[in-house]
Amino acid sequence: MNTCFKFNQGQEKRIGRESRSLVRGRALPYLIAISLLAGLLPACGPTQEEIMAQEQARLQREANERQEVEARRQAEQARQERIRAIVTACSDSAAQGQLDIALMRCQEALRDIERYSDQDQQVREVIIKIVRAMAAPPPIPEETLRSMARGEAKVKMGGAGSYEAAAKEMEQAVLAAPWLADGYFNLGIVQEKAEMFGQAIQNLRLYLLAVPQSANAKAVQAKIYGLEVMREEQEKMQSLAGSWRSAGGNIYKVTIEGSKIRIEGSTSEKLTDGSVQKLWRVFNLEKKGGSLEGSASIARDSSHGCNFPSETAPVSGVIGGDGRSTRFNWKETGYQWTWQGSVCTGVSSLGKNEQSIELVARVTPGYSESTAAGYSEIKESTAPGGKKKRK
Repeated sequence: MNTCFKFNQGQEKRIGRESRSLVRGRALPYLIAISLLAGLLPACGPTQEEIMAQEQARLQREANERQEVEARRQAEQARQERIRAIVTACSDSAAQGQLDIALMRCQEALRDIERYSDQDQQVREVIIKIVRAMAAPPPIPEETLRSMARGEAKVKMGGAGSYEAAAKEMEQAVLAAPWLADGYFNLGIVQEKAEMFGQAIQNLRLYLLAVPQSANAKAVQAKIYGLEVMREEQEKMQSLAGSWRSAGGNIYKVTIEGSKIRIEGSTSEKLTDGSVQKLWRVFNLEKKGGSLEGSASIARDSSHGCNFPSETAPVSGVIGGDGRSTRFNWKETGYQWTWQGSVCTGVSSLGKNEQSIELVARVTPGYSESTAAGYSEIKESTAPGGKKKRK
């Protein structure tokens, strides 16, 4: 007979009541007996019926998830087939000279396509070619005029995010009138200001397709070439985002927003008595040309009752040509301090010293500071008599 130890609901309630009475000494014999019984009999696991029910529930969840994935896949496939059918009908109508119908069908497809996808660019090119083949372009919709005016107003207002807000308005203009050359030109210029270089390139190319003989065609093409360089540099910057290991073995978190780069990290440094002092550094930098400029915010743990002021220092640096390393330099105040037991007896500045950090490799999964080289970028030395100072 296979017997296991399992309380029923009434026993569980009684044990709870008796346990709360233990402090009054009334339940000790009962709890001792229960403990002995629990030790002699094997513990109960889930029953076969419970195991089967859990497995069936798991299988049902997985089946539901597969159905949801398949439903989304089929819906996307149907959407793509619908778009392809509309684009085909658009092209067929254009080939038959039914330009108004072709334009209407292409605009219908455009509203269901992800902006800046290859399909979006293709349909916009077809629309521009259709309108160029017309005796006269369609009238500009009021929605387009309104969106363009709103975008220009937001540029004039200025302030943080003004170019991004203007670009959002102008996107509506070239959705309502996707053949409008001036709409693409103005949108591309605003996107350049907002550092949306890839999108600016696409819109300026559509402008040249709409008016290839414009007086500024060569200047616009030259601007596109310049934007391609800016996009490459931007992609290089974006590739720096993530966690990096420094040459000294410490880990730094890098975040990117446009041309701005923020680097956060800390170092731990052992003192003569075996204690550890931690330093936090946050670097707020901006890429200007081939260099980095900005500031460092530095804070230190207190040590043996000694406190140290936070400070901010200017920083300069460079990103490696391949985008795989970053080096920056700053001046940081060093300190000397003395203590007796846990009482700080004096803190004095040793002046500012040149410091530098080089980020050399991305952090791989499982990497931690404990597996690093074991030293920090800033070397420490200890003066006689318990004084702590930096070189």
